[in-house]
Amino acid sequence: MRSTVENKNPRRGGPAELREMLEASGDVYIGAAAARDRTRRVIIALCGAALLGAAAWFYFALQPEYAEPSGTYPVRVSCSQCGHVEQRRVSPSVSFPLRCSKCEKSTARPLWKCRRCAREFDAVEPGRYLFCPQCRSASVGTAAEGPATQNSPPPDPSIQPPP
Repeated sequence: MRSTVENKNPRRGGPAELREMLEASGDVYIGAAAARDRTRRVIIALCGAALLGAAAWFYFALQPEYAEPSGTYPVRVSCSQCGHVEQRRVSPSVSFPLRCSKCEKSTARPLWKCRRCAREFDAVEPGRYLFCPQCRSASVGTAAEGPATQNSPPPDPSIQPPP
């Protein structure tokens, strides 16, 4: 009886197994073709990583140095207790008076500025409309420095100061 020896090692195959592997679907690269394909894939991966790195660099390089917190606005406040004046950023939900950073009392109120005579004043009990206590102008806005004061609308001539 003749015994056949089976090949237990799958890496060692004869020409028939090599022929089957080459005829199967898909590409099989051997030698220089495999090295070229591997080199091409490495170059593409490095170019992709370089593009991602450049995009991250541009993202951080083109950001402004100081981004104002969203949902806040500048307000200049004056403490009626100690007279300390400072500019702060507050959210619209904040109620006045604020706590003074110098004397730690809740007596800091917003300052208003007359657009006609440039006087800054504190409206302790603001009514429906604010008027300048010096020139009685209704052209009043925030005393804070920033974009809100640069493009303030002209005063409404129909609003008259109280007698």
